[in-house]
Amino acid sequence: MMALPASAGEVTIAPPDGYCTAGAGEAGIVHLRPCDGADGPEMGVLIGPEGSGTVLANPARVAGWLGSAEGLASLSGPGWPNAVIHEMTSAGDAIVMLVGHRGSTDLLWRILVPLRGRLVTLTLPTAPGANVAEDRGAALRLLFAMRSANPELGGTAEE
Repeated sequence: MMALPASAGEVTIAPPDGYCTAGAGEAGIVHLRPCDGADGPEMGVLIGPEGSGTVLANPARVAGWLGSAEGLASLSGPGWPNAVIHEMTSAGDAIVMLVGHRGSTDLLWRILVPLRGRLVTLTLPTAPGANVAEDRGAALRLLFAMRSANPELGGTAEE
């Protein structure tokens, strides 16, 4: 595993086993790809500003907001209009969601987790026809790797 310090060393980006960092793209998203051209979905990591992690102090409230029109709009974006949440669970202090959009079979796993005081968004799109449960496992491996690299978060990696 190769860890990449980000945000002045405040949050370390740590790909799960078999993944390597592939640089930052649009909007500061750090892309993680399977190493050596191996098969597997591309993952993304976005680190919010200092102090943004406090938004997850009340996960139930955040989950309720995400289900609202405003929350769903925040999950929408270019290529992802009209977001719908197909599944929402927690993993310790993280919110784990399977998100799609109306009129499409495209899905992605999105995890919101506080790390070192920042809201960190982890994203893993599912491949067409992919096993959604396997992709969920891959998304959770990313969460566990990030937590391990940022131990002072105070949460657990257990679901």
